[in-house]
Amino acid sequence: MLSEFDGILADFERNCQILADSLDSYDALLFYTDIGELTLAQKDSLLNFLKRGGGFFGLHTAAASFRKCEGYHGMLNAFFDGHSKYMDFTVNIIDNEDPITQGLEDFVVTDELYYLKRDPTISHHLMEAYDPTKDEAHVIAFTHAYGDGCVLYFALGHDMAVIRNPSF
Repeated sequence: MLSEFDGILADFERNCQILADSLDSYDALLFYTDIGELTLAQKDSLLNFLKRGGGFFGLHTAAASFRKCEGYHGMLNAFFDGHSKYMDFTVNIIDNEDPITQGLEDFVVTDELYYLKRDPTISHHLMEAYDPTKDEAHVIAFTHAYGDGCVLYFALGHDMAVIRNPSF
């Protein structure tokens, strides 16, 4: 899908072993992973890639991946701590001047609302959604620097219905 856009070349890989290889040919990595484990070599290669200026986009289940890898979750600044039922909710744009959210307006999706353990002082909050079942707001998207690199996490993405939402 990404390769359809001018100037973007994308590889798809299911095997985390690629992380232990050189990542120098990549500008950014997108993780839409679920569970799994990282070896020390894979974790170190990923974190060094970011410290040197690489980009990282964690999508939906990326916060639930590699549950035993503190370095990964420290870099992401997110650790999956459950989710709501599959439901409709409004995503509120908190910072509409950021290049990532520029031009977006609040939108309604049907998805799981992820609950994350995270340090809100580390990341720049971009989007949130209110969960009426818990009477609290939860972050949907945030970004922060990691070394010379940049990290973006976006909690939506449980299925193709939400991925096809134009605001997604």
